[in-house]
Amino acid sequence: IIERKQVESALRKAETDLRRTSKLTAMGQLSASITHELGQPLSAMRTYIASLGAHSSQETQDKTLGKLTSLVERMISITQQLRYFARSGDKEMRRVNLKDTIQGALNSTQPAIQAANVTLDIQQQDKPVNVLAGSVRMEQVLVNLIRNALDAMQENPPEKPRHLLIRLSTEKDKAVLTVEDSGPGISEEAQKMLYEPFYSTKPSGIGMGLGLAISTNIIAELEGSLSAENRAEGGARFVVTVPLLEREK
Repeated sequence: IIERKQVESALRKAETDLRRTSKLTAMGQLSASITHELGQPLSAMRTYIASLGAHSSQETQDKTLGKLTSLVERMISITQQLRYFARSGDKEMRRVNLKDTIQGALNSTQPAIQAANVTLDIQQQDKPVNVLAGSVRMEQVLVNLIRNALDAMQENPPEKPRHLLIRLSTEKDKAVLTVEDSGPGISEEAQKMLYEPFYSTKPSGIGMGLGLAISTNIIAELEGSLSAENRAEGGARFVVTVPLLEREK
C-alpha cells in the first residue's frame, strides 16, 4: 500500500510538471507568434517613416501616412486575434475578396520587395474572387509566403534575376492563390519538415519557423489546402486553395 501511494504521488507530480511544461511551451509559441507576425509591419513602418523627409511633398507625406495608418490597424487586428493560437473559438468569418487580400499583404511587404531588388508580377482576373474567411488571417498567409519567397531569393547569385509572381485564379468551386519565386527551390529535407512549427532553413536568429505552420492551420480551418512544389524552371511554388462562396461559384 505504501509503495502504491508513493507511485501515485510520483504520478501526480509528473502530471503537474507536464501541465506546467505544456503551459510554458504554449507561452513560448505565442511569444514567437507575436514576434513573427508583427515583425513585417514594423519593418515596413520604419521604411515609410524614413521616407518622410523634410523635402518630401505634401502628397507623398499624405500617401505615406495613409500607409502607416493601414499598418497600425493591421497590427491592432493581429494582436486582437492572437487568441487564435490559443483556442479555436471566436473567429470572425466574412466575405473576403482575395484581390483585397493581395493589396493588403503588399502594403506591408512592398518596402521589403523593393529593398531586395525583386521584380513583382501580379496576375489576377478583373472580377472579385470572394471566399468566406478572416481578412487579417488571409493576409497573414500571403505575407508569410511572400516573406519566405524573398528570403529564399537572397541566396541567388548576383547574375540571377529575382522574380516574384502572385497569381489569383479560380478553378470550378475553388479560389487558387499562387506565390512563385526564382530562388533555389525547396530541398528534399526541407520538404519533409516544411510545415513543422519552429522548423526553419534560415540562419539562427532570422525567423521563427512558424510562418508555414501558422498558414497551414489557417487554410485548413477554411477547408482549403496549402501545398509546395519546385518549379521546372527553378524556384518554388506555393499554392493555396480555398472554397469559393456558394454564390460566387
